[in-house]
Amino acid sequence: MNDIIDPFGTDPDQPFTAGQQATANGLALTSIRHLLTNPKMADLDKLALTRAAIWIAHSDGYGSGVTYDECKGLRDTRATEKAPGVARAIVLRLSKTVTAPDADALAVVRSDALSGILPDDPQ
Repeated sequence: MNDIIDPFGTDPDQPFTAGQQATANGLALTSIRHLLTNPKMADLDKLALTRAAIWIAHSDGYGSGVTYDECKGLRDTRATEKAPGVARAIVLRLSKTVTAPDADALAVVRSDALSGILPDDPQ
């Protein structure tokens, strides 16, 4: 994964332009995709990353998404153990600004973290 944290040359204290936001969201999703390939990651951490990806993709439609620091936190290849915490913070922040995506509930219900806890789907 690319170690370049700021491909925009921007001031981290300034909001992204629309184009930069879309790029940051794409970089965050690519990072999450890579992080989810780690076989040692705990099920709840995988769920946190999956949910963050869903919220990022959903909020992109509203012109929103990850912040500079969140993007940096997900892309830091030297501190991958911090990524699930960053993912949880992304979901919390975005849940206060955009409507919840339906896919978020599905991700939770279908998560390996809840395997054997939730009852089987009655059909």
